[in-house]
Amino acid sequence: ILMLSGNKLTFAVGKPTASAAGHTGNISISSNTWTHVVATWDTSGHHCIYVNGVLDIDVVNPSFKQINSVSTTALHIGSMAYSQRFFIGRIDDVKLFNKSLSASQVTDLYAENSIINNLISRFTFDEQNADDVVGGNHALATSASYTTDRFGNASKALNVSSTTFVNFNDAYDHFSTWSAGQVSYSFWINFTAINSAYQIMLGKSADAGCGGNDREFLFRLNPNSKLEITNYSSVTPGNYVVLQGTTTCTSNQWYHVVLTYNNANTGNAKFAIYLNGVQQTLSVANTAGLGMGTGFENGSSPLSVGAYLKSDGTICQNVQRLTAYFDDFEVYNKELSLSEVVAMYNAGNPVGVEDVVVTKDLTVFPNPFTNEITIKNSANMEGKIELIDLEGKILLTSFINEETSIVNTSEINPGMYLLILTNAEGKTVKKVVKY
Repeated sequence: ILMLSGNKLTFAVGKPTASAAGHTGNISISSNTWTHVVATWDTSGHHCIYVNGVLDIDVVNPSFKQINSVSTTALHIGSMAYSQRFFIGRIDDVKLFNKSLSASQVTDLYAENSIINNLISRFTFDEQNADDVVGGNHALATSASYTTDRFGNASKALNVSSTTFVNFNDAYDHFSTWSAGQVSYSFWINFTAINSAYQIMLGKSADAGCGGNDREFLFRLNPNSKLEITNYSSVTPGNYVVLQGTTTCTSNQWYHVVLTYNNANTGNAKFAIYLNGVQQTLSVANTAGLGMGTGFENGSSPLSVGAYLKSDGTICQNVQRLTAYFDDFEVYNKELSLSEVVAMYNAGNPVGVEDVVVTKDLTVFPNPFTNEITIKNSANMEGKIELIDLEGKILLTSFINEETSIVNTSEINPGMYLLILTNAEGKTVKKVVKY
C-alpha cells in the first residue's frame, strides 16, 4: 500500500497476516501541485520513498519481505478494495517496474516529469482534433488529416500538407512578451518533403502588408534545410535578426524540436534551438535595423503552424507552406534547460535511453555525458567498448579489463550514439547522449 497519511506518504509491502502499518515519510505533500512520487521495495524488506526525485525515507524492515503471490486481490489505484481510503486528486503516468529502481534511475524518471508545472498547453492530436488537453486553448486545424505517429499508432499525428494550417489563437503573449518574458515550444516533426524553400513550422507573424501590429517571430526550416528563428524587434518591418542552426535536416525522419526564449538573456542568446536533445550552435544569417532589439513585441497575431496568418486567423499569403507530420506540440511558460530538453527527448523517443540488450553488472554514467564516460563493470570481465553513430559508423573503440574504466569522448561531437560492450557474456547496447 502506498497512500497519503495526513500530508505525508506511507508505504508498506508484504507483511503477511498483519495490518500494514508501513513506514511514513518526512516530506510534506502540497495540494494543487503536481508531485512526482516513487516507492521501491525488494525482498530484503528495503523500502524507499522518493518525492520529486529526493529520497524521503530509506528503511529496511525484515518483517516486510514477503508477498502472497497467489492472492486474488486486485491492484487498485485511488482506493483500497473500491471502498476505503479514497484518493482525492489527480494521478497520471503510472509506471510499474519488476525491480527496485536505483536513486539515479529515480532521478531520471523525475527529470522526465519535473517541468509539468510549467506546461501551459499540450496538443497531442490523438483524437483527430487540435484540442489543448492541458490548458483549454483549443486550436483550429484547417484542411486537417491525420497520420501514423512516431510510435506506429495510426491517425495520432497531424499531417500538414500544402493546404493545412493550424491557428492556436493570439495566445501565450502574457508570459512571453514582457521584459522578463520566457516561453518554450516543443514538438515532434517529420518533414515529408524538403526543397529549396522556407517552411513555416511556427509563426506569430503575418507577412508585410497583411495587417499591422502582427510581427513577433517566425520559426522555419530554411532553404538550407536548417532550422532558423527570425525575431522581429518591432511590430513594423525593418527590424529583425535571423539565427540559423547547424544541422541539415532530412526528410522522412522524426525530429524532436525545442525553441526556447528568455528575454533576460543577452542579445541573440535570448533564443536557443534544440534538435533531438542537442543544442544547436546559432549563427547570424541576416540582420536589419535594430537586430534583436529588446526581444518579443506584443503584436496582434495568432500563433500558427504551416502558414502566415492574419490577426483574424485567415491566410495572409499562401507561401512558405509546411509539408510534414507534426505531433505532440507543447508550450511552457519558462525557458527549458538542456537537461529538461534531453529528458523530454528521451521520454518521447520510441527507443529512449533504456538498455536495448541487457547483460548484468554493467553501469554507464553520466548519461547525458560531455567529455568522458565512466563504465562500471562489476563482473570485472574483459571486454571491448565501441561507440557508434546512428548510421552504424564506429567512432571510438576501447578495451576494458578493470571494474571501473573511463573512456575519453572529447573528440566526439554532440549527439546521440549507441555504446556497445562485447564480452564473454554477449553484447550490451546502451543509448547515450553527448551534449
